[in-house]
Amino acid sequence: MIVKPIEDIYGFQRRRWILIEDERFWIRTDGRYYDAVVPKFFISNGASIPRFLRPFLESTGCLFKIAFLHDYMYAKGHFKTIDGLEYYVSRNQADEIFRDYCLDNKIKKSICYFSYCVLNLFGWSSNNYWN
Repeated sequence: MIVKPIEDIYGFQRRRWILIEDERFWIRTDGRYYDAVVPKFFISNGASIPRFLRPFLESTGCLFKIAFLHDYMYAKGHFKTIDGLEYYVSRNQADEIFRDYCLDNKIKKSICYFSYCVLNLFGWSSNNYWN
């Protein structure tokens, strides 16, 4: 994954990242696997880690890559496959795809399920600025 940090021109203190090339994800939803892609130049804030958890989890750590796909699905309401097909997803489905990707990629179960719960409760608030 090749990303570049960008400065926020509006003066917010959020760190944001831009994809330098298309990023592919092997994801599972509705019992099927898909070769999904997030297009280059998509901007994400990466994994939004609450301040009190930052000593234990890094925003550029194990959740960083899937955060791009999750932010893309929240922003666009769908994911694209490598052959250009679009599959529309709800925010709940995006959260489930996030959780399943974490589990499939051997991220600790406690982190996967905790992150999934936090996304269900607060995911809309940190992604509100995309809309």
